[in-house]
Amino acid sequence: LNRIEEKLQDLANSGAAVKRISMPWKEAVDYFEAQGLACSAAMLRSHVTPEIDCYECRGVIRLALHIVHESLDKLRMCGYVVVPEVPGFVVSYASGSSM
Repeated sequence: LNRIEEKLQDLANSGAAVKRISMPWKEAVDYFEAQGLACSAAMLRSHVTPEIDCYECRGVIRLALHIVHESLDKLRMCGYVVVPEVPGFVVSYASGSSM
């Protein structure tokens, strides 16, 4: 957990941009499978469309399931907490912060 928290701190301090991108369906499925993100790949297989909306930050791509901020700077400004959620965790804005 300490390594994850260190990585989160690095991301928050970076203020990196979060870009909304569109990927061809096949490219997205291949990417998620190669990254070991089987649930994302399975979700795409259940709903085939020519283009898939995603977010990209520092070379990492994730499905655009929700609206996110355009920069990781917001994490640094508002703070965040790591919330245990079986089988892993969720990173959330700190309680009481205004997004």
